[in-house]
Amino acid sequence: GEFRFRLAAARLGAPLPFLKDRVAVERVPATFNLTAGDGMQDDYPTVAFDNVSNAWAAWIGYQNEKEKLFVARTDGTSKQAIAQGEFFRPSLAAGPNGKLYLAVSAHDGDTWKIAVASGTGAKWSKLETISSGGPDLAVKAAVDLQGRLWVVWQGYRAGRSRILARMFNGSWQGETAISENSRNAWEPALAIDSKGRAHFAWDAYDAGNYDIFYRLHDGQKLSPVRKVTNSPRFQAHASVACDRADRAWLSWDEGGANWGKDTGFLIRENKGEPLYVARRPRLAVLTDTDLLT
Repeated sequence: GEFRFRLAAARLGAPLPFLKDRVAVERVPATFNLTAGDGMQDDYPTVAFDNVSNAWAAWIGYQNEKEKLFVARTDGTSKQAIAQGEFFRPSLAAGPNGKLYLAVSAHDGDTWKIAVASGTGAKWSKLETISSGGPDLAVKAAVDLQGRLWVVWQGYRAGRSRILARMFNGSWQGETAISENSRNAWEPALAIDSKGRAHFAWDAYDAGNYDIFYRLHDGQKLSPVRKVTNSPRFQAHASVACDRADRAWLSWDEGGANWGKDTGFLIRENKGEPLYVARRPRLAVLTDTDLLT
């Protein structure tokens, strides 16, 4: 059959149905290939929007046993390598004045440390190491409306991985312990609300399985740690975002009980769940006193 439509009528996220739903016309965003022809293996992209809605991307490019840390506007302009070395999982954040911050795990001597660079447009500073121990991994960065930069990561201290953070407000504040877990804490997430409060989430193994934890910094002090999940199931890989009411929304992966532990016909009790059997996303919103799933 035949059908017609006006280009202006095709809006993002609203497909137009035709021919009794046998055809749908959908507008999709324009795409730009930031790495075409560079001959590299490009990984771990991270994106942030500056104060005039320009989108910026950062990533790691690997070639000939060397890695470079790249930054570019997502229209392909202002692309540059700001550092060379060995890197892992960068995190890009933008402040209200248009300044960009790039945090990354960088190989330093015999360990990994957290390093931060800042820039506007094509001008970038050198990476500055901000962590004192190591290995320090899984970094996340965010900027509040006052321009204060928060950086959080998973750092190994005294034989255990912990969630640590530093705040930059013209100068770097001291290293703050976010987690208080008795066993390893992993992969923090970070979001800033409209009041400038920092919301942290992570998973930890205190009860012999992975549970989700949450903590708030109100700009002056840390709140008590909240244990978001409390079950024998696998609950990990948290992310956090804030809504207009400044509530924290958390999502995470959930698997079965005894995930990754012994399984098979010889196991009579407390059988484990194999690694790749099941996974589902969970979502919850935190209020001051409750958890709404």
